[in-house]
Amino acid sequence: MNLVKERNVISFVIAFLPILNIYETGIIPLLAIGQLLLVYFLGRELLEKKTIHLRFANYLLYSYIITIFNWIRPNVDFIQSLSELLSLTLFFILLSFSIDYGNEIKVKKYLFILAKYSLLFFYIQTALSYVGIHIIGIIPGLSLANGSDPSKFYNAHLTITRFSSFFQEPSHYAEFMILILAFYLFKESMNRKNFIISILISVSVVLSQSAGGYILLLTCWLYWGYNRMKSQKRRGVFLLFLPVLITTIFFASQTEMVSKVLGRYTTLSFTPEISEYGYSSYVRLFRGYIPIAESSWFMQLFGQGLGTLLSFVKNNPGSEYLSITDYDPNWINSFQYIIFCTGILGGSIFFKKLFFLFRRTSKFGKCLFFVYLLDLLSAGMLMTAASLLFLFFMYKEYYHCKLYGVNNNSNI
Repeated sequence: MNLVKERNVISFVIAFLPILNIYETGIIPLLAIGQLLLVYFLGRELLEKKTIHLRFANYLLYSYIITIFNWIRPNVDFIQSLSELLSLTLFFILLSFSIDYGNEIKVKKYLFILAKYSLLFFYIQTALSYVGIHIIGIIPGLSLANGSDPSKFYNAHLTITRFSSFFQEPSHYAEFMILILAFYLFKESMNRKNFIISILISVSVVLSQSAGGYILLLTCWLYWGYNRMKSQKRRGVFLLFLPVLITTIFFASQTEMVSKVLGRYTTLSFTPEISEYGYSSYVRLFRGYIPIAESSWFMQLFGQGLGTLLSFVKNNPGSEYLSITDYDPNWINSFQYIIFCTGILGGSIFFKKLFFLFRRTSKFGKCLFFVYLLDLLSAGMLMTAASLLFLFFMYKEYYHCKLYGVNNNSNI
């Protein structure tokens, strides 16, 4: 395979990572197909004595130091801790490899192809559901990388009314389509065709009923509107558009479907009592702060080490964290995960790098930053394919601005 073809294939894998990472390789347990393909191409490059520039190296080094240090503590699950440490290492290595060897233009091209067919299939799913036909985009029979039973997962999704196109969850679909929306709002010319596509993407995110997706969608459009308002030439157009947007949001919020989703956030609780909307908002936004607050000041500052959450819970049976045990006890959002595992010090190292990317970038890069940050605060985003794609384009945009200057050549 010549160099150009290899770079094209690498770029294709990067773009399709959210789909490829759904399925397990069958070779190494819980190793996704997309990860294996990137590891293969990474190995080829290293055999040719090429190198990669490791991103987030300081944070990764700190994670190793604090995790290994915590192994001397009793009752730490060494296997779980080592597994999460290796997963974090693999993520940052593959992120760095993707940035160094992925062609940004090709990745975007393949990304838009995936987005086009995902959007079309989503609307087909939605339309057929009105006549009682449920189809899903997950390939039946293939092992899932998250360890779920594929037959149970497939059968369960045949009865739900929340759709996700080819993605595993509605939230994953929403994250992906928000990335595409950011391209259309900030990188593509806002002609009639692209405006219609932006609206179709936005409506599909609403129909996905992902509460987190609603927040990200609103963030994207508000940041676009804010920049639109700063433009003297287009302020009048935006002011005419604003009442339409507000009216649309109002009437959408009156529908039963949207009201139910919004209810997850508008009935926020700082305590774990179940509401008619379940535990979703409490678990996603607040539960992870309990083990942090219950830790000693030393652990809050330096961290417990990766893969130690369940060990902490087992060692603290009186923890308020155990108030909810039927909702994945090992799940906290990514911001809480970073602070719990690597402490305030480790979190400072991680977010310093993020803000470094934010400081000198375009409006597109800043939009990605805001969306990514909000996702870290409400979802298990850190080591996912969506996280890799967001960081990939944040880095590429930063390098572009560093080389050519901050050029907001968008429709703003």
